[in-house]
Amino acid sequence: MSAPSVLPPSGGPLQDPPPTDHDRTARSMVIAVHSLYLAAIPIPLVPLLVGVALAYMARGASAAPWRGHLDQAIATSWICALLFLIGVPLLPFFLLGVIPMTLAVVLLVFRATRGLLRALSWQGV
Repeated sequence: MSAPSVLPPSGGPLQDPPPTDHDRTARSMVIAVHSLYLAAIPIPLVPLLVGVALAYMARGASAAPWRGHLDQAIATSWICALLFLIGVPLLPFFLLGVIPMTLAVVLLVFRATRGLLRALSWQGV
C-alpha cells in the first residue's frame, strides 16, 4: 500500500513562486561579485577590490539567500587579505609566506566557484 501524496489545494505539484525582479537583480550582483573574484586570480587586486565594493553596496538591499552570498564574499575577501598580510612579511624567511598566500588563493577560488555555481542554480550558500 502506498502513502498518499501531499498536493497543494489546487491539486497541482508543489512549486516555488517565480523569482521577483528584486531577486533577479540581487542574483545578478552575486554572480558579478563571484565572477570578479575569479577574475582576480590572473589579474590581482583590482577585480577583487571592485567585487568587494559591489558586495558591500548590494548587501543592504538584498534578501536571503543573496545576502548570504554577499556576506560570504565579504568574509572571503577579509580572510584573503589577512592571509596575504601574514604571508608577505614571511616571504624573506625561507619563503614561508608562500603557504598562507597559497591558502588565500585556494580559498578564494573554492568559495567564488562554489558561490557562482550555487547562484547560477538559484541556491543560497
